[in-house]
Amino acid sequence: MGEMPSKEDERRLRISIANKGKIPWNKGRKHSPETLALIRERTKQAMQDPKVRRKLLNFGHPQSEDTRIKIGIAMRKVFKERRKTKKLQEMCLLEWEESIAEAARLGAHGGDELQWDAYGILKEKMDRDLLQTVEMEKAMDKQKRKDKRACKSVEQKKKISEAVRAKWAGHH
Repeated sequence: MGEMPSKEDERRLRISIANKGKIPWNKGRKHSPETLALIRERTKQAMQDPKVRRKLLNFGHPQSEDTRIKIGIAMRKVFKERRKTKKLQEMCLLEWEESIAEAARLGAHGGDELQWDAYGILKEKMDRDLLQTVEMEKAMDKQKRKDKRACKSVEQKKKISEAVRAKWAGHH
């Protein structure tokens, strides 16, 4: 049978119930530099104690296969919900942008129609230009590497070959 709660347990329970919903007095406060230095110093001292080190080494435990499966299922569910929410937000934003763009394109009270996709046209052009520049740089780099390899004279190639041969001869 379960033990009767001690006076201390009852006292702690009453304090816990009384403090429910209250914001702690030190919430959001930062430690002073002196306090941080003291914490750092005492932590170093504590880590020298073999008892403390053993306690920290045994802290935590590996989960069973069943628990790991449950955690995996829960995490997949969370990420699926997150993806679903994000996709819904993106769709709402896109719909909103399109309705605003359409309203602006049509103009106020039958005004002139505007070329609202000018930004899209400019962005596409800039993307094409950037892609073209990157491709040109790659081609130039490739050509430079090719030229660098090709510029070795016969004498240079012989010297390199002899140096490699000497290195391998000394290696064995």
